[in-house]
Amino acid sequence: PELYVTQVFIRVPPHIDAARARGQARESLFKQRRAAGLPPFALDPKLDEIATRYAADLAAGVERIGAGAVANRALADVAISYAAVLTVISVVGDPADVAATAIGDARMMAYGLGVAQGHDNELGGGALYVVLLLGRAR
Repeated sequence: PELYVTQVFIRVPPHIDAARARGQARESLFKQRRAAGLPPFALDPKLDEIATRYAADLAAGVERIGAGAVANRALADVAISYAAVLTVISVVGDPADVAATAIGDARMMAYGLGVAQGHDNELGGGALYVVLLLGRAR
């Protein structure tokens, strides 16, 4: 007979300051942008406000569909400023793990970033919900 043993290593994310986590996520995104040879994004306060609310709703346990509907209604007010707004949602244990394939898209010019900590079935209570909204130039 054969016996297969699997060992799973996980790290429970610690509770961290939301402002610090947001700064780490932003720095990670900016490093990725620099590595792609592109200029940094401009912060759009409206996109930032929407992303912050979206992340907070997800971290509080609001269903993704409901939280997304609220964000979509709010995005309708800023849609005129951009050709498109891309939404990237990540649930990570470390803010530096945030990645977005759209970082390398030179047409993406502005961003809003929301980070909130809440419970996730896989990561536990220290999960970081990161919402990145990227505005594409007209």
